[in-house]
Amino acid sequence: MNKLFLENILLGTVLFGRFRLVHLLHADDLLGVYLCADTRARDKLCVLKVYVTPMLHEHNLRTGVQHELDIARRVHHQNVVRYEQIFEDEEFTALHMEYCPGGALSDQMAPKTRFTFDHLVGVLSQLALGLEAVHKAGILHRDLKPENILTSERGILKISDFGIATIQGDEFEGQHEMIPGTVHYMSPECVAVGEFTPASDIYALGMLAYHMLCGRFPFEGTDVVELLAARILKDPPALVQFRTDCPATIEEIVMKAVARRPENRYQQCAELLHDLGKLSIERRQKGMRLVA
Repeated sequence: MNKLFLENILLGTVLFGRFRLVHLLHADDLLGVYLCADTRARDKLCVLKVYVTPMLHEHNLRTGVQHELDIARRVHHQNVVRYEQIFEDEEFTALHMEYCPGGALSDQMAPKTRFTFDHLVGVLSQLALGLEAVHKAGILHRDLKPENILTSERGILKISDFGIATIQGDEFEGQHEMIPGTVHYMSPECVAVGEFTPASDIYALGMLAYHMLCGRFPFEGTDVVELLAARILKDPPALVQFRTDCPATIEEIVMKAVARRPENRYQQCAELLHDLGKLSIERRQKGMRLVA
């Protein structure tokens, strides 16, 4: 019912006496995401995540919206989407966020699409920098996936959506709530025992890289239980099994990021960035690209 209501708010409507609705980007039964023009900032484009206020209070969800804002505002980095503030009245509650007109990384990932090695290194480097800033702020993102990686007008990749992020050290609750739609990015330790660390976010980043290079995940199928069991019990297949032209240096980086045992994985983004930096230096010294 809320989805139908949010989908049918007339474009041009001004919320909170300030934001004119330009385009509906997404709607579900919880929220609507709108591209808006800020009439108090010369119609600068921004994004509002709009909730129905009575529903938030009825289901005790208002604190969750505040939680997302509070966590996101701890991070200040060009590779992380900027959150501004919450607006609220009797009808609507909204999170005011930076607009990224380049869309989501998922828009580029059609089935079986395989990225070039240079493109992969560029993407992985940007996201590792953003994730490093997230972790330095004491945050575990917990839901890294292509839909949550946006592109600015200058082509800069930005990590978004801190809806289920937590502060490191907080009790990890409701871990299975993030399984639907994100099963491929969940680390084995999260699936098995609900443990989540910075290395778990790095696993998701590595799984993203694996998919970008191979056009598929290491474990695939339609049975969610079997997929989850496979990542707990089996090591991911070597990347070159699905991408035979992959340079050994690239494979080593990606396979370390998706190691089944967390102690064999990168523990901090700085370690991943170090290896990516070495790869870039070697490439420049050879005066060649990874692919033509």
